Amino acid sequence: MQDKISGAIKGHIVRAFEKSQDWEADIFGIGAEFQRSMPSYWKEIEGDWDHIYKDLDLEVTVTSSIRQFGLMEEPPFFEYHVTE
Repeated sequence: MQDKISGAIKGHIVRAFEKSQDWEADIFGIGAEFQRSMPSYWKEIEGDWDHIYKDLDLEVTVTSSIRQFGLMEEPPFFEYHVTE
């Protein structure tokens, strides 16, 4: 059950990220994190960020924990389960 929930969450994150890349919209603030953590590198890539963002690869790791089992008949987002 935990693996199914983790897969569903991962699928939602990946699809949201891919959609944001289609829109060239850094809604997750990845560029802002580059700016804060690596300011000199950010100055080099700032002007091309929209194109760089569009081509970024995302690695998602989800860890879930079920605290109370049996409260739901089906896991949430079951239809969006993504297998690796």
